[in-house]
Amino acid sequence: MGIVLLMILGFVCGGVCVWFIYEIRRRRVAELHEILQQQQTAQTHREKQLNERAVLVRSTELAVNRAIAQFETTKAMFDKNIISYQDLLQENKILKTDLRNTATHLAKQAYEERLTQERQQQIANRVNLTSSKYLLDCQKWLSRSITPNNYTTSRTKLLETIQDCRDIGVTVDPTQEAGLLQQLKQQYELAVRSALEREEQARIRTQIREEQRREKEAQTAIEQAEREKTIIEAALAKALAEATDKHSLEIQNLQTELDEAIAKSLRAISQAQLTKSGHVYVISNIGSFGEGIFKIGMTRRLEPLERINELGSASVPFLFDVHMMIASDNAPALENSLHKAFRKCQVNKVNPRKEFFRTTIQEIANVVQEAHGVVQYIADAEALAFRESLKMTPEDQDVIEEVYENSSSSPEAEED
Repeated sequence: MGIVLLMILGFVCGGVCVWFIYEIRRRRVAELHEILQQQQTAQTHREKQLNERAVLVRSTELAVNRAIAQFETTKAMFDKNIISYQDLLQENKILKTDLRNTATHLAKQAYEERLTQERQQQIANRVNLTSSKYLLDCQKWLSRSITPNNYTTSRTKLLETIQDCRDIGVTVDPTQEAGLLQQLKQQYELAVRSALEREEQARIRTQIREEQRREKEAQTAIEQAEREKTIIEAALAKALAEATDKHSLEIQNLQTELDEAIAKSLRAISQAQLTKSGHVYVISNIGSFGEGIFKIGMTRRLEPLERINELGSASVPFLFDVHMMIASDNAPALENSLHKAFRKCQVNKVNPRKEFFRTTIQEIANVVQEAHGVVQYIADAEALAFRESLKMTPEDQDVIEEVYENSSSSPEAEED
């Protein structure tokens, strides 16, 4: 039993010793393994650093090689651009020659420019002279061709000519332009005065003919009134000789007719003795001139409507409508006052002698009332033929033309 215990104890002690020895070796192996791992890690780190340094060295080497190549290229270009002293001398000689040639060319060019400027100045002087002569000729031509009706056109043409001269570089100062316009205006005034003189002479001749016609009409009216008076006196004397009750009414009628004939004769004599008496008329023609156009005129005829009918003859397509017929002892003064009142309303502003005005009948009536007194007037024009023509159908026109053709006494067309 003791031996067994000793063996067991020996085994235990041996096992413990073996364990201690094994543990010591295990720890030594572990330490060596750890040292080996640290050395491997350090070796790996050094290898990595070496690799990075190798990469850096290669990069640096490549950069150095590129720099060397660039340097070689730059050096080659520099060497290529190097000019020798002989080349510089040759180039300097060439430059001097070029400078002398350039100076000569510039001097020649300056001389030619001076000649060109002189020629241009001569041409400019000739152009100015020619243009001035052209302007004067144009102004003379316009002055010769100017009439009382084309002053605006002539002035516009002269201004256009002046502008054309300025466009080509000709100097036309404002003073010269004002002088040309003033000369044109003077020629226009002469033309107007000449036209007015001609119109005045024509008016005088017309007035003389009108006075002769008026005297003739007055004399005819007097003779007619005297004949009627003589016939009525004879009839009255006969009726008085055969006076009975049944004839008393006839005698009274004859006496009335005699009084009217005497009054008519007196009026005719009085009208023949008056030189300024007449009628001022206001008429319109819508079919010919449109709405709002009135003619204000004057006539000394005993029958003023004859003058209106003459105005509505073949020169216009429709007859005139009478809005006012004003008897006046001083018809020219009344007509002149109306013309002055509506001067700004004239249709023809070029010739103030024309008697057509764009206004209203009410405005004319107001002026007449101020200058003459209350007057009766017709506000709306009938314009029967014009309005009928607007409503007429082609069939109606064919009928009218057929009636006129059939009623014509002569197959030939009537002269207007």
